[in-house]
Amino acid sequence: MDPQGSVGSSLRQRAADSAFVAGAVDAASRVLTVLLSIIAGRLLGPTEVGTLALAVTIVTILSMTGFFWETAAVLVNRGASDAACATAATVLRTLSASVLLGLGLWLRSPLSVHLTSTPAAAEKLSALLGILLWLLLIEALAGHPRVILQRRLELRALAWLQLLAALLFVGGALTLLRPGFGTVGMAWAQVVSAGVVALLTWRRPGKGRFGGWPGAEVWRGVTRGTWRLFTGGFLGFLSTRTDNMLVAGAIGETGMSIYSMAYNASRLPLNVLERVASSVFVPNLARIRDDAGRMQSAVDQALRHFYLAAVPVSTALLVSAPALVEVVLGARWLPLVPCLRVMCLGVIVAPTLYTAGAVIVALGRAQWIGMMSAALLLFQVLAIPPLTRRFGPLGAAFSDLASLTLLTAGVCRAATFASPTTRWRLGRCLGLPALAASCAGLLAWGGALVPVSRPLVLSIQLGIIALGYPLLLLAWGGGDRLQDFLSLLRGRAGRLSSP
Repeated sequence: MDPQGSVGSSLRQRAADSAFVAGAVDAASRVLTVLLSIIAGRLLGPTEVGTLALAVTIVTILSMTGFFWETAAVLVNRGASDAACATAATVLRTLSASVLLGLGLWLRSPLSVHLTSTPAAAEKLSALLGILLWLLLIEALAGHPRVILQRRLELRALAWLQLLAALLFVGGALTLLRPGFGTVGMAWAQVVSAGVVALLTWRRPGKGRFGGWPGAEVWRGVTRGTWRLFTGGFLGFLSTRTDNMLVAGAIGETGMSIYSMAYNASRLPLNVLERVASSVFVPNLARIRDDAGRMQSAVDQALRHFYLAAVPVSTALLVSAPALVEVVLGARWLPLVPCLRVMCLGVIVAPTLYTAGAVIVALGRAQWIGMMSAALLLFQVLAIPPLTRRFGPLGAAFSDLASLTLLTAGVCRAATFASPTTRWRLGRCLGLPALAASCAGLLAWGGALVPVSRPLVLSIQLGIIALGYPLLLLAWGGGDRLQDFLSLLRGRAGRLSSP
């Protein structure tokens, strides 16, 4: 047996299993966050939820700038010590976080007035920003052990810490919601949970010790890597976050909360696919990018699995939206139903976007996505405000669908240019799942005509889709797709449970 091959295979298996754990933990964390959003939506009103969403959006955008320092340190040449790279990233991120914290505290009041429609909402947004902005410094100070863990591929520890942070946040927020602390209590729960997890990250034996001051080469490597990542990725990230602020600036925080809640619900199944594409699909493609046949097989398989899993979930959201919103959030959130249905149509293009994006990144052309994201951001700035003022949250939903479609077209074209031999067989991958889900959805739509309570209507509709979709797939020759997908899930779950 070849020792090097054995080690390489073991490393690939370890990375794949870690990615599977990370994806599972990410999905669990998102479920917890969704549950909290549901409870907050029932206890609070759209105005309060919208104000909190604005504060979180602003802090998330600022926090993302610090994320690039750590990623660059992870990617620095292996000749540099783990501790030196971690120290450089921590120092640089802490400095940038301190500057952003100061600017944020200084500008929070005028920014709050611009983004809200009433003085009371502006005062609440300013107070929330005064709490949440401290997350920038907490996350920066915990960067040192995180970088070391990532460079040593100890990814499971980070995944479980992420889940612990979600549990602490959700538990603390629920505890403080009931006594009447509202959104302020949720903000403090976020800060406290981040602080606790930061301390636990530092307590891992041998992971948080400074190993001396980094040399000049390490500083240059981290700085250059951060600049490349920032220019290639920040605009893409920004284009997925500025829509909330554009909508709020056009119609206020209440309308924005309707749009934001619909966006989050429609993106829930797609976010899981995006995580899988970035953490599992990209590394696999990077290893086989010189083999055209294997590249084509990997792309076809990814598109089949992505569409097979995402289409029925989005169909269920689209069909059952009125009953689902009324049962889960309450009748006062029913205005988000049209927005949710429009955004659910994004499932037609999203799997192609994530797959094509993974191909571009694996081939070393990530900067192309950054350039297209800049054009997308310009489109959003030009399209969202006027359409939102004219048609309300529904106009913003159509703008989101249009921007997602345009980005998919651009990324898919770029992927074809980067890998000319790869064919995008969308009809073969999307056709059967879309047909089966559409027919099951039409059958489920009739469930709303039954004169029974809303919870029972919701159960009937979801049950029809859950049973009808796989049965129709089997009847129309899609049994092999189902079997392949289930085998993939069983294989990953078996490796995860094995010692």
